[in-house]
Amino acid sequence: MTASRQQKWYWVCQAIGWTCYLFIGLLMSFLFFKKQAGMYAVQFVGTAIFFGTTHLQRHLNRKHRWLELPLGKMVLLVLAYNAVASITCQLLVCLFMLSIGMFTLKEFSFGYLVMYSANGLVILSFWSTIYFAFQAIQRWKEKEVETWKLQLSLKEAELQAIR
Repeated sequence: MTASRQQKWYWVCQAIGWTCYLFIGLLMSFLFFKKQAGMYAVQFVGTAIFFGTTHLQRHLNRKHRWLELPLGKMVLLVLAYNAVASITCQLLVCLFMLSIGMFTLKEFSFGYLVMYSANGLVILSFWSTIYFAFQAIQRWKEKEVETWKLQLSLKEAELQAIR
């Protein structure tokens, strides 16, 4: 797959995935937080932050070549990134909620922060699994094509030697 085509698919998948996430969040807000109109804004802000963290993860992967690390190290690195990113996302969402008056500091619950951070970790890990699996398959296909090209070159050289 060409780089531009791969880039296009990345953005299409990002848009579809995070739009679905947003709509699920909006549905949950409608069903469970009908009296809190600010929850709709929270869903947009949270989704935008998650979108940004996954795009940052892609950037870091490309810059630091995470796919070239041994599998165990890469998994630990991605999980650590996802944990830090999830906590950061939830803290930013909490700050946004405080700024629009959805709750006060006295009403803040550390338990909710932990619960939503764990949920975010699952969502980001799901995204990472799909992203890195796709990247690994692409690399495997490229190596397979390169192997076929080398075998073809070898056969052509053998044929030239026979002539």
